[in-house]
Amino acid sequence: MERYCHHLGIFTAHPDRLKRFYIGKLGFKLDSEREIDKKIFRQIFGINTSCQLIRLNLDKVSLELFYPSQFRLKKYLKGTAGYNHWALNVYHKARFCSLAKKKGVRVIKVKRSGYYTYFIQDPDGNLIEIKDDRF
Repeated sequence: MERYCHHLGIFTAHPDRLKRFYIGKLGFKLDSEREIDKKIFRQIFGINTSCQLIRLNLDKVSLELFYPSQFRLKKYLKGTAGYNHWALNVYHKARFCSLAKKKGVRVIKVKRSGYYTYFIQDPDGNLIEIKDDRF
């Protein structure tokens, strides 16, 4: 059985902005949009509100953008325990990052032992490492 990450969930206070970013700048496609009932959302996340769910896809990568309708989200603080980035595998990472930069995406390029590691940042400040497993 093949194992892989099925999807990644991202809480946001700006769902339309993130949707435009991932579709317009990274090439994701809109899969669906729906409302998650207050009772279900409370059972899963412990937050007593309904929530808008936007599902985006790019090949085998799926993102779920969660926008809690009556809950004020706190900004994720640097140095806090928890997930701090996710990785997206692309065919040619330098070319991908160059095209993203031309579209106004913040690209972080770090030299490491003879090669470069690339990160991009979405409008909410989430870091995405850009990988190319061919090398």
